[in-house]
Amino acid sequence: QGEKVLALGHQKLFIPPKNQKYFTWNGPDYSVSIWSAVDDKFLGALEYLHDGPLSCAAFSDDGTIFVTGSSDTLINVWAYGRGRSEQCQLKATLRGHRAKITCLYVSQAYSLICSGDEDGQCFVWDLNRLVFVRALPTHQSRISMVKVNDLSGEILTCSENVLRIFTVNGHLLGIKTTSTSLTDPITALAYSRGPEWLDSNIILTGHRNGNIKAWSLMLVRRLKGNDLE
Repeated sequence: QGEKVLALGHQKLFIPPKNQKYFTWNGPDYSVSIWSAVDDKFLGALEYLHDGPLSCAAFSDDGTIFVTGSSDTLINVWAYGRGRSEQCQLKATLRGHRAKITCLYVSQAYSLICSGDEDGQCFVWDLNRLVFVRALPTHQSRISMVKVNDLSGEILTCSENVLRIFTVNGHLLGIKTTSTSLTDPITALAYSRGPEWLDSNIILTGHRNGNIKAWSLMLVRRLKGNDLE
């Protein structure tokens, strides 16, 4: 009761946890502008975050870690501070991708950063040590979204119209083609936040044609020997 639904357009990102400010990036100087979400007042700018245009960004839930990806194939991890002026201090540059970074996700619950790129590579990084952990199996096309279920640690990726689910250790749990046409890709991804043991937890995918689809993960076990399947 009393909660508001907040939404932003392309290349914009709320600053958690209060979501009263947002970042936007689309200018020719590769800077990030900071705006008030209350009255749309310009509050400042962050410059020289990358040598190329920003392509994606993500915040930690508490708003202290800001991660940026760029067409320069690099991922920068920043400590974000609030004072008289907004400021970012570079903590590390993560190298390994060979194509434009297309999506990022920060999970403080599992101390992970997940990143996807234009070539279908998805990497997992340690949020505390800021080092490479593992690469997920290569996707056949551009990765548009990646998320981590902060309750179970499952990693969800979207590539065109295909949804994949991995364990926190990178093992593939399931793969689903969500539509019959490549012209109807997944454009939004979310998951319910009920307890891990709750059977009714679902994954939601939004699609270009306006549809929203709900999915559940069903465990299928193949028994051996004389056991029934």
